[in-house]
Amino acid sequence: MGRFHQDARIIRGAFTNGGNPQPGYASSEGEYRGWATAVPSPTQGSALSCECAPGDEPYNPRLGDPTVNRQHKSQLALLEADDTPKRKSPDGVTTSRLIFSAYVGTNEELFPLILELHVPPGSVVADVTYGKGIFWKNVPKDKYFLLATDIEDGVDCRHLPYENGSVDCVILDPPYMEGLYRRSKAHMAGSGTYAAFRSTYSNGEPTTDGPKYHDAVLDLYFKAGKEAHRVLRKYGVLIVKCQDEVSANVQHLTHVEIITHYQSLGFYAKDLFVLVRPNRPAMSRVKKQEHARKNHSYFLVFVKTDGANPRRKGEHGHPGTMGRDPR
Repeated sequence: MGRFHQDARIIRGAFTNGGNPQPGYASSEGEYRGWATAVPSPTQGSALSCECAPGDEPYNPRLGDPTVNRQHKSQLALLEADDTPKRKSPDGVTTSRLIFSAYVGTNEELFPLILELHVPPGSVVADVTYGKGIFWKNVPKDKYFLLATDIEDGVDCRHLPYENGSVDCVILDPPYMEGLYRRSKAHMAGSGTYAAFRSTYSNGEPTTDGPKYHDAVLDLYFKAGKEAHRVLRKYGVLIVKCQDEVSANVQHLTHVEIITHYQSLGFYAKDLFVLVRPNRPAMSRVKKQEHARKNHSYFLVFVKTDGANPRRKGEHGHPGTMGRDPR
């Protein structure tokens, strides 16, 4: 009989009990390999011993001696040598300081977070529905090369004065309520005490041609999206503000309609943010409520990919415009 230590994986083979082969024997340290037989113990029954090569030192496993002879040390080193490539531990830290997809707040609070996540500093950003600049209140003025235009300035978001592929990012926030697309001012939403609403979210002028009602809303979004695709460089970013609406007592999921159409233009829908207004909206002349009152809107983030991989695999970067005036 030779030496056997139960904390070492030592000799290839199988264990035996009383001369009968035992296929494998495991403990907290893994599977022991060797030829072993059970020898009587006056106090605890059988004990394992190991049949090793001639010249091995005798060993009593009941003594719990941690010393392993030279032959076993050599075999142990060979078994423990592992040339298998180790899996690299992921980089990064654990944190809850993240940008989330839903917020209760205002446009000027959420918009800078969207830019931080999707638009690198120094990018050329064309806000083609700038209005009163509410989105930009909390954005440092020197962070982006901003091209601020609006219909009141004579620049139509459907006919932009920029070259093809010359802009890094486009911001689009046209009027998204069909009540602002009426043939007469008297029929437009935002009259009387709501005049500020009309002046903030539209140019206050009636729509004299084209589709009516909700179709008029989609018509503007679709044409403006096509023009944004033209002026954006490849992998440029389009950020769109919109809201679902009920028109003529029919539910219209505007954000879904926009996403579906923009995908056909060559955009990849990369992200979506839900903005819940912090106050409770009211309605007048209510007889019976048919639909949930809308108190949220969306920021949709698109990337111009034209069918290419949105993660830009295989590309070696892109120059973009990065501060160059595209006009």
